[in-house]
Amino acid sequence: MTTRWDAYRTALPSIAHAVGRTPLVRLNRVPAGVTPAVYLKLEWYGATGSLKDRIYLHMFERAEARGDLRAGMRVLECSTGNAGIACAFVAAVKGYPCTIVMPEGMSEERKKIMRAYGAELVFTPGGESDVDLALARLRELRDADPRGVWVPGQFDNADNVEAHYLTTGPEIREQCDGRVGAFVAAQGSGGTLSGVGKFLRERDAGVRLYAVEPDECALLARREWGPHGIEGIGD
Repeated sequence: MTTRWDAYRTALPSIAHAVGRTPLVRLNRVPAGVTPAVYLKLEWYGATGSLKDRIYLHMFERAEARGDLRAGMRVLECSTGNAGIACAFVAAVKGYPCTIVMPEGMSEERKKIMRAYGAELVFTPGGESDVDLALARLRELRDADPRGVWVPGQFDNADNVEAHYLTTGPEIREQCDGRVGAFVAAQGSGGTLSGVGKFLRERDAGVRLYAVEPDECALLARREWGPHGIEGIGD
């Protein structure tokens, strides 16, 4: 068995340092006719099991540096799953109370994980495709206490994109020895594709970027919105 030990040779000073620096592995069983080498970034190696911990750690730290997030404030976020888990995780690490607003139809496993990190959950009717109701409820809660809460706002926070520009993109390029022909990402907030894509294309304008979305809710393809069974992407 061959293992890269370098990144874990010494103990990490905190769980926050387990965010990022994930492995990249080559897929050796691919469909016939696929000639380019295909690599998979194993983001489940991160602290919360998804790439969302990258953006929330970065958004928290940027907000703290600007003075937007201060001791005693409550973190308030809208999520359908992995983002809420990552937000609750970083809030717990940094000692902030956290409230996640989410559609009631999301998986029980995700709800349990958020609660395990200490988050309070506020539910709105429907499932993932009804996230607009959760966003409306978030705005109500924010407006009720504008000075006491901080909203990361992954959907319109430029620090989301910057997190991937500063971490995920450089990691991928280094792990591929600078040879990247295309990058593929599932489409959620758009931060991953935007941040990684910007970094890669600044170094090679010919890099192709592909966004993946559910066929039943292919909004980027300008088709009709609809419910689908893949939590965490689309909409």
